[in-house]
Amino acid sequence: MFSKVDAIFAPLWNKDIHYYNNIAESTSRDLHCYFVQANTSQYGESRVLRPTDHVRMDKTRIKGGTTKGNPVTLVVADLDIFGLRDFQSVDYSEQKERNMNKKAFKPTPPDFIKENVEIRIKNEPFGKVCK
Repeated sequence: MFSKVDAIFAPLWNKDIHYYNNIAESTSRDLHCYFVQANTSQYGESRVLRPTDHVRMDKTRIKGGTTKGNPVTLVVADLDIFGLRDFQSVDYSEQKERNMNKKAFKPTPPDFIKENVEIRIKNEPFGKVCK
């Protein structure tokens, strides 16, 4: 999935929230994509992560679960897919320059395949043989 996805959606039923949060944060950073985590209300901790610095990584986060009789909470967050793709399509030095004020995404990881970003931008399928 490296350089081939914009977002990963993970429905959970997991009480080990601390451990799974580490996996979610690493996935967002290492694959350079959004990560949407929806845990059951029994355990709580649903969030939308983006590949930015640790202060801004959570686009939205709901902690804790609910008990019987409590209303359901619906969380809505906009994912800037076009902005993510635009950022990923420029070279590393341009990414560093855009992130000088810490308002952009983190630079892409080493060996990130920019050609795959172009395939996603054009909404073309990945061939059987791709980088």
